[in-house]
Amino acid sequence: MSPFDLKAAIELAAIRLQITSRISKRLQRRRATNEETWAKISFDRQIVAIAKANNAHTVYSDDKGLREFCQADRITSHWYSELTPYPRDVQVDLPFDEEEKIKQKTKADDKSSTPGLRH
Repeated sequence: MSPFDLKAAIELAAIRLQITSRISKRLQRRRATNEETWAKISFDRQIVAIAKANNAHTVYSDDKGLREFCQADRITSHWYSELTPYPRDVQVDLPFDEEEKIKQKTKADDKSSTPGLRH
């Protein structure tokens, strides 16, 4: 995630202008009091502004409110559950020869031992 910088602040101002031109103040207040706090809405808008300022095309979130803001600003949003899990079986043993394995083990043992102490 990128920081909330000047470019993101300008995007946030543009988002707020779009919202106020589309929705009356009365409807905005109703939404804030019934579903979410103003702080939450403001934070969601900041996230969308950061995404737009950095040319992000996709946001992953399980937050319904954030996803609604993304869709309103034409940013694709996905649930975390839609992510493909990392395949754990991809790691394979590399074909080292026996001499290389011994060198690797010796290096690892040297790094883990404390100088001056004998085991």
